[in-house]
Amino acid sequence: MEQHRFPETAKIYQSLTLLIIESVSRRSPVLDENHGRFLEILAEQSEEMSKQDVIVTLAKSRRYRTQLLALARQFHIDVKELEDAIQTDEFCLSAYVLILVISRHKRDLICGLRGEEAQSFLDLIVLALEGPTFHDIRSRKSAYRLLIKLSSASNRLPSALFVRGIELTTNTPVCGGGFADIFRGVYTSRTSQDVAQSVNVPATQVAIKRLRVFQSTKQQIVTYRKFCQEAIVWQQLGNHPNILPFIGVDANTFAPLLCMVSPWMAHGNALVYLEDRRSDPSTVDRLLIEIAEGLRYLHRQSLVHGDLRGANILIDDDEHARLADFGLVGLADTSAMTHSTKRDGSVRWMAPELLSPDSFCGVVEGFQRTFASDIYAFGCVCLELHTGRPPYSEIASDIVAVLAILRGDQPRRPATTAAPMMSDAVWELARACWGHLPQSRPKVREVSRVLKDLMSSVDPTCF
Repeated sequence: MEQHRFPETAKIYQSLTLLIIESVSRRSPVLDENHGRFLEILAEQSEEMSKQDVIVTLAKSRRYRTQLLALARQFHIDVKELEDAIQTDEFCLSAYVLILVISRHKRDLICGLRGEEAQSFLDLIVLALEGPTFHDIRSRKSAYRLLIKLSSASNRLPSALFVRGIELTTNTPVCGGGFADIFRGVYTSRTSQDVAQSVNVPATQVAIKRLRVFQSTKQQIVTYRKFCQEAIVWQQLGNHPNILPFIGVDANTFAPLLCMVSPWMAHGNALVYLEDRRSDPSTVDRLLIEIAEGLRYLHRQSLVHGDLRGANILIDDDEHARLADFGLVGLADTSAMTHSTKRDGSVRWMAPELLSPDSFCGVVEGFQRTFASDIYAFGCVCLELHTGRPPYSEIASDIVAVLAILRGDQPRRPATTAAPMMSDAVWELARACWGHLPQSRPKVREVSRVLKDLMSSVDPTCF
């Protein structure tokens, strides 16, 4: 039972309202009938907003802000005064959001919002997350969990995720995934000032990930919810040298279909990149270090990748590894995402507890991707990148491969012709990652340390 007392009402944009009232009063010391009535209406609106339920009030806050700013423009209020008032008010809004997201009951009520109220609340959560209020990982997790659930329930995305300025350079997809096709294009990021001054902004080569068209209505709903989750999770990852950057969501190129936009990776995925470089073990091991660092970053954010394999690791223009494809990412707890427990993914990279949870009673609670299952997949990636082949490549059938995994049979060490320079240290690390019990596998920080020690012993100047 929750022990906190939560506000039932909220006073919003009080600083901005008072600023407007004071400005009108200063400009018209002796109020005429119109100005007097204006102030009365403004006071009545503020009072009416403060009497509504706190969730309804916050959901309407953006519209109320727009109305206040329109009034402020009529009276030519100083821009710096406006900015200071808005900053104060939005800090208060963020505090209200923080209070609400830590209450399960309030979160459930918020997830019942629909239409413009849902949109407004999604935008409000994003605004709050960008400020100083959500400074601890626990509250941020609660906020992102709420973002994903509200987005899925309302079929809306935060406005901040959308971008304009995308143009196709290919009319046919260059490749496809489980529920999307990839197109190539360019992105021109132009501010309103750039447009006004006719400034030429260089275009960026981008990959455009479009939702599949030919699906049943039920499949479209499920796919859209996956899309929303991936976009929100990907956007929160920010900038990390080993995570594929997220540019935004494009709603125009294939309207009404949505697309996710990211920088174009000319080197393709890690398997393609290594086709003519695999004979140099230092190149493979350097990529493994970078993959481990990307995975370590995810785990620090309490996120599980869920589908780590060579095809989902891209190589950027500077030949560094970038983790990609966050469609199966989940928070590292049981109540995390909308579909973090679905058995999607590639079975040959899946840990045994994912393939048969019932065989691990007392060790895991049902089918749930974890840090440990990511580590198992990382071991598979070590083998995959050194050989260019999937785990258990000597077994033709996925079903037979699954049975081998469940028996605890680890992949065979490749012959020297398949992986001529896969060192003993990397092989032993991969074997440790394949520990049959989740708790027997190393943590990602240990994986990273072992690989860095290995590279340092070969080339002391590499770090």
